[in-house]
Amino acid sequence: MSELKYKVGDKVLIKDIGWYNDNKTMLGNVECGDALMTFEKARFCGKIVTISSISDVTDTYGIEEDNGLWKWTDEMFERLVERNGKTYPYKI
Repeated sequence: MSELKYKVGDKVLIKDIGWYNDNKTMLGNVECGDALMTFEKARFCGKIVTISSISDVTDTYGIEEDNGLWKWTDEMFERLVERNGKTYPYKI
């Protein structure tokens, strides 16, 4: 288990569709730690989403925008956009 970068309530930017296309396998998946970036999840590429839950067991996140349906990992996120009302315009 590793230290997760983000907290519940954080707004994060999901990596762009170019990253997905450059890294996906023939099956349309990108391995990202304990989860896969799948074709279904790729529709969120380049979008800002909100962390809704954290699993310390699998080092994964849930996001509000998919109602916690899929697991997300640090590797799928480009950067923090907002935390506690403070915006982060650049990668930190």
